[in-house]
Amino acid sequence: MTAILKVDTIQDTAGNNIINESSDTITIGASGDTVAVPSGGKLTAPGHVLQVVQGSQSSQSTQSTSYGDTGLSAAIQPTSTSNKILIMVNQHCYTAGDGGGSIKLVRGSTSIYTPGESYAFYFDGSSIDARQYHSFNYLDSPSSTSSITYKTQARAYNSNAFRTQDGGYFTSFITLMEVAG
Repeated sequence: MTAILKVDTIQDTAGNNIINESSDTITIGASGDTVAVPSGGKLTAPGHVLQVVQGSQSSQSTQSTSYGDTGLSAAIQPTSTSNKILIMVNQHCYTAGDGGGSIKLVRGSTSIYTPGESYAFYFDGSSIDARQYHSFNYLDSPSSTSSITYKTQARAYNSNAFRTQDGGYFTSFITLMEVAG
C-alpha cells in the first residue's frame, strides 16, 4: 500500500515553519537555523564546491628537453564518481636566453592536458632572462572515489636554461576543487 501526504508547510511543536513550499521553492528552516546532515548522509547540489585542496612547491627544478616532474602536486579523494575536479595551476618558470618550455598536467601517471604547441611559452633573444608564472585551469572528470594525485611536469624547448621555482625564491601552487556533478 502506498501513502501520499500532501502539505504546503510542516511546523514544529512551537508553530515555527520548518519546511515550507511556495512557488516551486522549498524552504527548510528559517534565517539563522542550522540544517544538519547526519554523518554518512549526503547533501547534493550540482555545481557546488565540496572540498578544496592546495599543494605548493618552492624548490627549484631544472628541466631537460623531456617532460619531468616539477615537484608540484596535490591529492584529493572525490566523494562521488559523478563529481568533477577543477584544477588550477600557477607554476613559476624561468628561462634564460633564446628558449622556453612547456608545462603539462598529469593525473596519477596519465597526461590529461598538454599544450597544443610543442611549448607553452618561448622567448626569442639571446639576452632575455624571463621569470613569470604560467597559469591554466582544467576541469577533469575522473569518475573515481579513490584518492587521486594531480601534478605538473615540465620540459625545456631547447638546451637553454629552463626551470621552475627559480632559485627557490618563488612558490608555485596547484589548487584542486571537487565540484558536485
